[in-house]
Amino acid sequence: MKFLKVIKKMIKVTVVIPVKNEEEKVVECIESINAQKKCQLFFVVVDDSSTDETVTNVSKYFESSRADGVLLSNTLDAKGAGICRNLGMEKIPHDTDYVIFFDADDLMPKYALDKLTRLAEVNDSDVVVASYQTMPSENKNLNLGLLPGDKRIWKKILENRENRTLDPRNFPELLATTNYPWNKLIKYSYFKKINLKFSGTTVHNDVYAHWVLLIYAKTVTLTNFPICKHFVVSQNDQLTNVSCKKRLQIFEVLDEVEQLLRSSESMFKLFYGFFLIFKMNTLEWAYKKINDELKDEFLLKAKNSYSLYSSSDALKVSMANPKIATKSALLKLGVESLK
Repeated sequence: MKFLKVIKKMIKVTVVIPVKNEEEKVVECIESINAQKKCQLFFVVVDDSSTDETVTNVSKYFESSRADGVLLSNTLDAKGAGICRNLGMEKIPHDTDYVIFFDADDLMPKYALDKLTRLAEVNDSDVVVASYQTMPSENKNLNLGLLPGDKRIWKKILENRENRTLDPRNFPELLATTNYPWNKLIKYSYFKKINLKFSGTTVHNDVYAHWVLLIYAKTVTLTNFPICKHFVVSQNDQLTNVSCKKRLQIFEVLDEVEQLLRSSESMFKLFYGFFLIFKMNTLEWAYKKINDELKDEFLLKAKNSYSLYSSSDALKVSMANPKIATKSALLKLGVESLK
């Protein structure tokens, strides 16, 4: 009977949403999340100096009592979603059961949090990592599903299951999945324990948080159930498409993760090889994005980022992934291999 009480109680979920100039999307986003039956929701919306009607629209929505939440303004000099998420964390109610970070230009499928919180409760999960639907902005009815790399990892771990609860130390390939902040439901007690923070960079600010969340977790539930309809915009107004010097911030956040892994011999042994896979995939993706006039600087920074990559590291990685080991060695030597 105790088990039934656990899964029937009203679960409180705090949703942290950074916003900047999302007047046409943010209310629709909040409404999509608010369509739950078994969760009590609290929204923390953090505005990053919007110049449109974003703040007005969110304020009116909260005033209408259609959602419980607070609206904050980022008054710091540092800007970006990571800074806003960190500010939003300070307003999470202490009676929260779970936390999720979401983006204002995406939508949540109906009853998604009901499903994920039940999975988390039944499996006593520190984190639930959910599937997602990728939708091109020009055709919002076209569901492309998971990114190819994520699809391979999901298939390998789930083995035809819909859900699987695991210890990341036994499935370190989970760390090589895309560092999205919005497909992870986090137990609040675990969130407090690890003192989660996002990087202060304008872009790539969720990489370090992704690794911290999964490295320290004891129980992670991976599920095929989608938590997000993620709309991919082809124009440069989406951070994913940034091609200017901001893209070089990737080296700062990757260095944060590498320092974390090298601070513990056990973490380094378990996860470093998969970090190199993650790092190479990320660098190859970013190299294609960045402007041509910045490519030489990018390659120089790439070379420097492998300064700690030793021959013994290469030997270990080559046993699991010789292709990544070779590419990493070439970058360390300053030879372009980001194709």
